Amino acid sequence: MKWKEAARPVRWKICVPGSLIDPILWYLHDARTCGHPGIKKTYEKANLCPFYWRNMQDTIKLYVNQCEICGERKDPRFKKRHGLKSYVVGAPFERIATDIAGPFPITENKNKYILVVTDYFTKLTEIYPMPYMQAKTVADILVRAWIKRYGCPAELHSDQGRQYESLIFKEMCKLLEINKTRTTSLHPWSDGMVERMNRTVNDMLSKYIQKHQKDWDLHLDFITMAYNSTPHESTGLTPHRMVFGREITFPLEILTEPLECQDETHFISEYVTQLDIYLNEAHEFARINIKAAAERQKINYDTKVRPVEYNIGDLVWRNQKKNIPGIKAKIARHWTGPWIIMDKLSDVTFEVKCSKNKPAVVVHGDILKPYLGNKKFSWFKRSNESDQRLVEFPDLTQFTTGFENDDGAMSGNNQPENSEREIEHPSELSEDSENKDGAQLGVSSSDETTIPDSGTRPARSNAGNRDHLTCAKIH
Repeated sequence: MKWKEAARPVRWKICVPGSLIDPILWYLHDARTCGHPGIKKTYEKANLCPFYWRNMQDTIKLYVNQCEICGERKDPRFKKRHGLKSYVVGAPFERIATDIAGPFPITENKNKYILVVTDYFTKLTEIYPMPYMQAKTVADILVRAWIKRYGCPAELHSDQGRQYESLIFKEMCKLLEINKTRTTSLHPWSDGMVERMNRTVNDMLSKYIQKHQKDWDLHLDFITMAYNSTPHESTGLTPHRMVFGREITFPLEILTEPLECQDETHFISEYVTQLDIYLNEAHEFARINIKAAAERQKINYDTKVRPVEYNIGDLVWRNQKKNIPGIKAKIARHWTGPWIIMDKLSDVTFEVKCSKNKPAVVVHGDILKPYLGNKKFSWFKRSNESDQRLVEFPDLTQFTTGFENDDGAMSGNNQPENSEREIEHPSELSEDSENKDGAQLGVSSSDETTIPDSGTRPARSNAGNRDHLTCAKIH
């Protein structure tokens, strides 16, 4: 075939049959001399080769999309593929979040890690240094430092660290009646508030520590004081005022003389009443601001979202980016799969599974991408026939024999109330009665299926579309 392109000399190309397309595409895409290029670059290479076939562009697009190596390496074009889900609370210490930051340089007090605990409503934050990040250490600090002072929260949120998933931590939450929640795997945005707090702590520490960086634990108390005395962007109030009803006293207030206040109270009862009023006003003001901030954050986040919808049974790639010793992350392939979606828990969370004998994992939709390869899971079935059973039809005669028509006669066969109806066996029905009953039920008389003695109706070969009439699923 004579091939002519703009700004290039006329060439002759060989029209190849369909059986040779895949070997040619392997040399254009998979070979070392090509380097697994994308769809556009592969198509440009195909235009330079001496071969041609019909629907070349569509064939190349399908081949590149189904490439397993490219699927394991290349990220989606848009990182945000699911909308933001906000969790808004309305009372102090109703829900707290915790996270572990580090490791940091070992200090003179042998501290190496930081435990950060933050309240979702008041934004009050406590920072605790600790030498180890074992489950026993984390649970002991939470009980003796936070819960002893502020009480048991209704809900505690964390990531999937081994400390928080341990048996000790679960028993602590069970003993104190705390509902434990966690983020999805490899998706720290689910605990964004405390993750953002870690960034703030690192930023503040960098401005006070020495060059050897071994004195960072000496500044944590002052950083906590500075953060809790600064108005938060979401609430518009300081965390300290949200909890205690007044602001923290700083050295500047001590150096100056106290200003006289006209509404100064002289009795303790009046002070308690006034403090309760101040707290209620502050909390109501914070609720309004938190709701407005959540709506604003969702609008800003969703503007960059390019939605992707997944359903049960879809095959997907899963991002499992990890830091493995001896492996350079920049040249590693982080996408694994294919995984199959077993259940859709919400609009953003899914239960996926990669093998029949392995447990399912709950993940966020942003670490998934569609799988376009040729692999299939033979063990997965959308509707298992073995999980279906026949459903008995109720005896409708008990609902019709007790009603009277307008003439005062009994419905049905106009028989007296005490008379007994004789029900013929299905095998004794005449052909005319079968046709009549079949017409009333909407069943063709040519169907050879009969109603057995048990009163159940067997499923026919074409009953797959009549699940609501003939069968029910057992879960």
